[in-house]
Amino acid sequence: VQPADEGIYISTASGIYFLQGTDPFTAELNDAYGHGVVPFAFTRVNGEKFGVPEDSVPVWWTKDGVMSVGLPSGEVRQLTRDRLAAPEYGFGALSIREREGMSQMVSSLQKGGDANNMGASDSVVAEIRRC
Repeated sequence: VQPADEGIYISTASGIYFLQGTDPFTAELNDAYGHGVVPFAFTRVNGEKFGVPEDSVPVWWTKDGVMSVGLPSGEVRQLTRDRLAAPEYGFGALSIREREGMSQMVSSLQKGGDANNMGASDSVVAEIRRC
């Protein structure tokens, strides 16, 4: 659940919904995005970074491998759809890093119960000789 200016984003395993309105008796539930959020892979970012005049907006990884931002009106904007192809992940983490005037989204994602398909290894062979 993430608050927005005009309502609340609610994520389930199958999608993201937007409960629009501030009065619980007249609020409307709308489909915002057809895939759910990767558990724990969300953060809040200053809206100015996305051209939105808000103090903070929710940013998350969705189960279809896209980093997205939730706009105050209930629209979900896809940030990485055309630039990154990521598989479905089980859980992850997301944060913003600002250094020397540059903002970067830093993320770690893990596939879940299966073996990780991304990895690296290294080895060193050493020989010790005494003189």
